[in-house]
Amino acid sequence: NQHHQQALGDIAATWGNKQALVGPVLVIPYVEHITSVDTVTEGNGESKVLSKDVYNEHTVAILPTVLDVRADLKEEQRVRGLHEALVYKANLSLSGRFDYGFLLEEAEGERRIHWDQAFLAIGISDTKAIDKASTLQWGTDKIILQPGTQLPELLPQGVHVPLDKLTGEEPLHEFKLDLQIRGSEGLLCA
Repeated sequence: NQHHQQALGDIAATWGNKQALVGPVLVIPYVEHITSVDTVTEGNGESKVLSKDVYNEHTVAILPTVLDVRADLKEEQRVRGLHEALVYKANLSLSGRFDYGFLLEEAEGERRIHWDQAFLAIGISDTKAIDKASTLQWGTDKIILQPGTQLPELLPQGVHVPLDKLTGEEPLHEFKLDLQIRGSEGLLCA
């Protein structure tokens, strides 16, 4: 019924909507330099070799090779008028490992990786319902979460963590993150 749906919507608006957690995704920008060589024949029959430097900007989004998501849900009943809704608090623990060694392998042309612009993004569908977020443990470093994913087309809502100390020296990184979020109707972790 319409009144029931409106009551559920009101509760979700104040408590938290259906939550979807996506990621984490490791994002590393790089520029690839390619030299293009063309042979051009002019009107007088002479051939010339022309070379042109092409710089292509790319961003690679890497999923974890290992991801462990643990969720502890505590359900509650919320009442709005005559209507009840089931809501929850979820304590989420994400841990795993990234391996970006493939990015360091030799490729055609020259690749310049912008390590200082790397970051980790986590999509969270209803960020206003984040109760508590720990710092991200990245190897032995602890880094504070920042609002927004920096990937509006891929992950419109969520958080990110700048990884400006990332290097190509050790392409395997362990991570751990704890979050406490509120929601209603459902929880999806992908």
